[in-house]
Amino acid sequence: MCWQLQVRREQEWVKRPDGTRVLRSTIAEFDRRGWGEGGHDLDWYCTSSPEAHTGGEAMYLSYGAELIALLGQDAYDELARICGDRLKLGLVAVHPATTEARAQGLI
Repeated sequence: MCWQLQVRREQEWVKRPDGTRVLRSTIAEFDRRGWGEGGHDLDWYCTSSPEAHTGGEAMYLSYGAELIALLGQDAYDELARICGDRLKLGLVAVHPATTEARAQGLI
C-alpha cells in the first residue's frame, strides 16, 4: 500500500494581483496527518518509518516518472534543477525518519 501514497498533491486556483488565475500545485509528503482526524491510528502507514528512508538516490530522481505524471515534464525539469542545485550546496534538510534509519544501521 505504501508505494501508492508516497507524495501528496494539492491543487488550488490562486488569483494574482493582476486579476489572472493560476493553478498552484503543491507536492509534499503524505504522512498520517494528511488523513485528518484519526490519522494517528493508521499504524500501517509507512512514510514516517525509518524503513521507508533507505534509498540510495534522492527521491526526486527515484520517483521521477511519478512526479512527471503529477506535475508535467516542464515543472518536473524545474524541480529537478532546483533540487540538484540544493543538493550540491548541502541545503537539504534531513527527514527525521532518515536520521533514525541511519541510527538503526539501515543505511
